[in-house]
Amino acid sequence: MRAFDEDLRFLRELLERGEREGRVRRLVPSDPSGFLGEEPQLVLREEAWVELGSPELPSLASVLLTETPGLVRDGGISLIGEDLPGLRGEVPFAQLCLVESREIRDEDYRRLSLAPFRLRLRGYMVRSLPSQMRIWSRVSEEAVRRGFSFSVLGEALRLTLRSAFPVSSVEVVFSTSPEGVRELWGVGEKAGKVAGAVGKMVEEVSLDCERCDYREVCGSVPELRRIRERKLREVRG
Repeated sequence: MRAFDEDLRFLRELLERGEREGRVRRLVPSDPSGFLGEEPQLVLREEAWVELGSPELPSLASVLLTETPGLVRDGGISLIGEDLPGLRGEVPFAQLCLVESREIRDEDYRRLSLAPFRLRLRGYMVRSLPSQMRIWSRVSEEAVRRGFSFSVLGEALRLTLRSAFPVSSVEVVFSTSPEGVRELWGVGEKAGKVAGAVGKMVEEVSLDCERCDYREVCGSVPELRRIRERKLREVRG
């Protein structure tokens, strides 16, 4: 898939400019093994250190897939805003996973885009709205005191995606500042629409474009047009 190549180039320029200006930090990945769990976590409000992307605040969580080498820096974790130990209360949140793979089919993109919502980490509860590509999560005070940070979360996301899919590179970008979330909003919104359109075409047979909510994005993304044409050939036999 090359639908996000221009978005990834834009994002790379944004991050590099932000680093030069001191607004973006590169984090060193931290081993998440001490926080790995097998079941979804429950973090009560009174146990929470911070709520990321609560319903009253902007939030987004998307996956940008490419097969073009060099657009994704494997193991990279970038942060716009404060890290978890410096946050309290409710804050806006953005989480973008950038993925390079030449083996993931376009039809599998929606499954890939939902994988980050199924993360299982002790002290980290994901209350997500994947259909809208929004994420609302809580981090417990105990987890933060034990060293949980975006370095841990970013590496956990990378390892999860690499273990579940045939990918060659994974990079993660976080933002906890209102300005940073706004900067990432357009890229994340497009990813959500592409994932929704792919899911609709894979799951439905009629492919009635006139009544589809994704007409606009399908018209501007060549990969989506190719998927639709292939599905139409399959339906017609």
